[in-house]
Amino acid sequence: MESKESAELLLTVLKAHGSDVDAALNSVKDHFNGTYTVSRITEDHINLLTDANGYTVRSYRGNVRCKKIIEENPPPWAASRG
Repeated sequence: MESKESAELLLTVLKAHGSDVDAALNSVKDHFNGTYTVSRITEDHINLLTDANGYTVRSYRGNVRCKKIIEENPPPWAASRG
């Protein structure tokens, strides 16, 4: 990591920990050591939501099209499920 990026990360973490240097350093160590912290969980969740590959996007679009077709032309047995 570039020194500028490291400094910005440390400053952000320091602010998040109310300027408690020890807590901020421990948080950064946990992050880089792979400890599954709340911030790491949040980061992974955001990546899952925003980092869709081509297959995922095509699959999602296909599911939406199928749903629309079924809603417009429901099978006869679907009406009896009311």
